[in-house]
Amino acid sequence: MQKPRLDWIDAGRGFCGVGVVLYHVCDWFSEFSPDRFLLQDVALALAPLRMPLFFLISGILSQNIHKAPVEKRDARIVGLLFIYLFWSCILFSRSFLITLATGETAPTVGEFLTALAIPTIYWFLLCLPLFNVLIILCKNRIGPHPWPVLLVALAMALLSNVAQQRVEPMVTNTFGHVQVGPILFNFIWFALGAYFGEIYKRIVQQANGVRLLLTGLLCTFVIWASWGSDAAGVRLIKSILLLWFFANLLGMIPGRLAIMRIFKSVGKQTLPLYIFHILIIAGVGGLIRIMAPPLDAIHQSSIVANGVILGVTVFLTVICVVAGQWLSNSRFSWLIVPRYWGRAPRAERREAV
Repeated sequence: MQKPRLDWIDAGRGFCGVGVVLYHVCDWFSEFSPDRFLLQDVALALAPLRMPLFFLISGILSQNIHKAPVEKRDARIVGLLFIYLFWSCILFSRSFLITLATGETAPTVGEFLTALAIPTIYWFLLCLPLFNVLIILCKNRIGPHPWPVLLVALAMALLSNVAQQRVEPMVTNTFGHVQVGPILFNFIWFALGAYFGEIYKRIVQQANGVRLLLTGLLCTFVIWASWGSDAAGVRLIKSILLLWFFANLLGMIPGRLAIMRIFKSVGKQTLPLYIFHILIIAGVGGLIRIMAPPLDAIHQSSIVANGVILGVTVFLTVICVVAGQWLSNSRFSWLIVPRYWGRAPRAERREAV
C-alpha cells in the first residue's frame, strides 16, 4: 500500500509555484517600469530558494519512481517528456501566429525543431525526465554510492554561470535563450533529494522555534551581505541556508492553517501552474504592450505597483490551479499528468489513473 504523501511536500511545491509566478510577473512588469518595487526585491531574494526547493522535493518524490517496476518507471519518464514536448509546441506556435498578424518572417521548421531539442522557456519541464534518467543511470553504474554523483553535481553548479555565458552566444534561437546554466545549477538539488531525502524530512520533523529564528537571521544577513552578487558559489550558499530555513518553517506551521491548505492545493497542481502561467503571460504580453501608456499611472505609486504585481500573481495562480484541477479530472488529463502510455500492464494503468 502506498504511503500518504506528507503535507509539507505539497505545501513546499505550492510555495515554489507561487514564487515562480511572482518572479515572472515581476519580470514582465519591469518591461514597463524602470523603477524597482518591494515585491520585485522579494522575488529576487527568493531566487536561490524557488527552483532548488522544487527540484529537491522532486528528487525526494523520484524515489518512488526509481523503486517502481522498470516498465512503469520508464513509461512515467516518457510521460514527463511528452508533457514537455506537447506544451513547448503549443508555446512556440504563438510565434507563427504573431508572424501571420505582423507580416514578419516566420521561424523555419529547423528553428522550431531546434527549440524543442534545447532547453529554453520550459527548461524546468525538460529537467524532470532528464534528471530522473541521470540518477537512474548513476545508480545502475556506480550503485547506491552518492558521493561521486554529488561531487560532479557540485562542479556542475559551480560552473553553471560560465557554461551559460559560453553556450548562450553559440546557440541562438527565435523561441528563447538556451538555459544551460539553470540546468547545471539545479541538478545537485534533485540529486540531494534522490539520495538524502530522508535527512531533509528529518529536519522538517525536528523543526523548532530556535532553529527557525537562527536560520532566519543567518539567511537575512547572507542575503543582505551578498545582495547583487550572482556568483555561483554565493548562490549555492544562499540556497543551502534558505532550504534549511524553509525546512524549519514548514515544520513549524501547522498543516490545518489556511495558508498551508492554500499552498497544498496549489502544490497539487504544480505542473499546470508552471505551464499555464507562462502561456498566459506570453499570450497577453503583446496586448499589454499596446496598453503601456495607460499603465504609466501605475508607476507613480509604489503601493499601486506592488498591489498590481500581487493581484496579477494571485489571479494567475488561481486561474492556473482551477484549470489544472479541471484538466486533471477530464478525459484530457494525460496532457498534464504523466501516464504510462501502454508500457505498463493494463491493471497498473487503471491504478495510475
